[in-house]
Amino acid sequence: MVQPRSPGLAHGSVVGHPTRRPAMKRLLQTLSLLGVLAAGPALAEELLLENLLGDTGHAAGVLQAESELKAAGSELDRDRAEKGWRVTGAAGYGHIQDVVDEGRSISYQAAQAQLGLSYPLFGSAEKQARAIGLSSGKTQEKKVRLEAARRLAQLELEAQYARYWGAQESLKLVDAYLESEAQLLPRLQQRQDKRMMLGSQMIDSGAGFARARSDRAQLVATRNAARARLERLTGRKLGELQARATELPEDVTMPAGDALQRHPDLVSLQAQRETLQRQQKDSRWYGLDGAFNVNANTVHDTTNSETGGNAFVGVNLSAPLAVGSARRAERNRLNAELETLQLRYRQRQEELLADIGGARDKLAQQREETAAAAQRSRGAHEALRERLRRSGVFAEDGIETLAGKLQSYYAAALAEIDTRTRGWIANVEARAFALAVAEDAAPPRRALLPDSGIGERLAEPIVLVTRQLAGSGPAPRPAAADKLGSAAPAPAPTPVPLRADLPPSATADSNIEASRWLKPVQPRPAARFQMASTMEGGAAIPTAAAMPVAYNTAGSSAAATPAPPPKAGSARGRDDMAVYVWNSQDLIGKQQNRDRFWKLLQRLSIDRLLVSLDAAQIREFRARPAPLSGFLQNARKRGVKVELLLGDAGWIEPKGREQLVELISGLWDFPFDGLHLDIEPDQVYRQPLGREQFDNWVKSMQAAAKASPWPTAISVHPRYFRDEPYSGWKLGERLAEGGVKDVTLMIFNSKPENVASVATPILAGSPQLRFRVAQSVEPQLDAAESHAKRTRADFEKSMSRLQQLLQAQANADGIVVQAWADLMRMGYESEIR
Repeated sequence: MVQPRSPGLAHGSVVGHPTRRPAMKRLLQTLSLLGVLAAGPALAEELLLENLLGDTGHAAGVLQAESELKAAGSELDRDRAEKGWRVTGAAGYGHIQDVVDEGRSISYQAAQAQLGLSYPLFGSAEKQARAIGLSSGKTQEKKVRLEAARRLAQLELEAQYARYWGAQESLKLVDAYLESEAQLLPRLQQRQDKRMMLGSQMIDSGAGFARARSDRAQLVATRNAARARLERLTGRKLGELQARATELPEDVTMPAGDALQRHPDLVSLQAQRETLQRQQKDSRWYGLDGAFNVNANTVHDTTNSETGGNAFVGVNLSAPLAVGSARRAERNRLNAELETLQLRYRQRQEELLADIGGARDKLAQQREETAAAAQRSRGAHEALRERLRRSGVFAEDGIETLAGKLQSYYAAALAEIDTRTRGWIANVEARAFALAVAEDAAPPRRALLPDSGIGERLAEPIVLVTRQLAGSGPAPRPAAADKLGSAAPAPAPTPVPLRADLPPSATADSNIEASRWLKPVQPRPAARFQMASTMEGGAAIPTAAAMPVAYNTAGSSAAATPAPPPKAGSARGRDDMAVYVWNSQDLIGKQQNRDRFWKLLQRLSIDRLLVSLDAAQIREFRARPAPLSGFLQNARKRGVKVELLLGDAGWIEPKGREQLVELISGLWDFPFDGLHLDIEPDQVYRQPLGREQFDNWVKSMQAAAKASPWPTAISVHPRYFRDEPYSGWKLGERLAEGGVKDVTLMIFNSKPENVASVATPILAGSPQLRFRVAQSVEPQLDAAESHAKRTRADFEKSMSRLQQLLQAQANADGIVVQAWADLMRMGYESEIR
């Protein structure tokens, strides 16, 4: 449950020297600071969650499901209208010769017309019944999907509302912190000018406010994106609104047993099974078509102007010569499809049980993280309060420590709001399974939390510090001060040049602001199913399919410059492997202290880890870098290199490119061995890419390589080196010119020979680059694409075979395994536990 906390300073605390400012001026300053927090909510319209939940009928998913149901209903009506009696007719003109008796006949020209009725029999009647059965089953399935879409829209709306609320409350905190900049930085600058403060301390203080401005930009973007999504879900135009947190259900009842059978996915599969069973019953006369006909003919003799006619009743039959074989084949087909549906039903049932268990565990974990974040925030607040109670806190020798405590509190408070937001969303995800099987889909009324938001209450200590700073005496100011003697605002920090843009002598300059960041790294999501993944806002990242082995080397560039061999002491062995680590908490927090972990890496010849960090880790390591720095040092001692893995496809677009550069710049202080980008265009664009889309992707990788202080590598689908039109766009040359020297080809195929046949022409065509080949052990892929279902011995044998096949290429650097968590599930986890 989202429980706001009031962390204000102790009432009546002595916080500094008596003020020398007039009382009225001090009052105005205080009101202006508090006005920063009050301005937003005062102008924004308060919009409760329950007032939005009734408008989800305009959601695109709901409208699409309604259209599909309408189409299925029309198809059913059409099939029903075509059942039963049919009208037949014919007309013609020709020459007729009738035999009168032996040796005599009559010839004449005549016009004929025929009209009748026909009723299908045997197999023909069954065909009509089967068509109606299929349409009826499809209609039932679409009804289930429509109801699921309506319920899912409610959950997605609540998740977007939670994101909006989190950004709204975080902005209150960020704005309060930025207000203190005008009071703190001039005082710190004065101490540095007197050489009483290290330049690195001044950089770190300024970087704190630079990060806050970056935080603000990201939060505004998050808030606007959430509001836009709310508008699309409700069909309403929403201006500035004030979101209110609601109480969340503590106990989320997860479906099990009979209740689970009501899940839309299982109901849909059951409807398909029933349709097939009806088809089996309607196939007794399969292959034997028939019809009962009632016809009347009329003939007009145009020569003699006489008219005659006849009427008859009959039965028509039609069947293939091998009617028995056709009937058995159809019966076998239906039985096979029915068995397939039964297996799919069982598999989906098992997946739902696993997803439910995962959602339950995630909710429990998020509750623990929320409690821990609140504890850290309280600790940071207490440290700030204790510092304020000391004498001389606003004197020159105390302002540095105060700035550090204020920055630590800001980071902890922002992290608390973030964890509460993620806890709300995790609660929504857990309730998705319960709502999917609930008989009543009406959202229950939930009580609102107290009026003042958590952001405003967490910002109170910062506001009080700023007020005391303003009241402790005028801040140092430049010569161009106003006539009233009030302090001028602190100047905006000079834009920070990227390290690659600086001349060699400037790379160590103390003015470089090396700690800016904007967008935290997001771990690469695993493929999920149906309701939970849809609510989280996006399509799952597609995995690469098995690649064909044919390749034409005619388009490769002969003018490419071969990649230089690795320097002595830093070369990667060709028999070594690397591995993607998308969830690194366990490795950094626990495994780095276990000898078994490092011994397993050595036994598997894993000499390189591609490690991703999530948003919470980035904030934690910026405040407390020791765990990450220790992990990097331990790896280096054992000969294992660690690359920073970034995998958000949103950075491909120009508007996201700056965020990528900011993030890389903010992590300069950590001694990674490399930067690895896994930003796949397929997550943003549809295939085939246009030239502009292709250029956006390449420019983002070039910008990252330019900003990175470490060697830069990328993961890429082989089509961009091999297929038209990409092969003519010279990807290899553009990467090399932009500073990217290492490429990992995502060739997911479990046969080493197939992989080598795809990779070899690419390596030969781009000698200026060094290449690794990615292999998958993901269990959700087919056996032809993944090694997950193989034994460890077979997997290691295949890796060794692939390395042997690649050794002939001078610019081959080995294999990368996707991914660490799936590798552990193959049985290796027992070696490190």
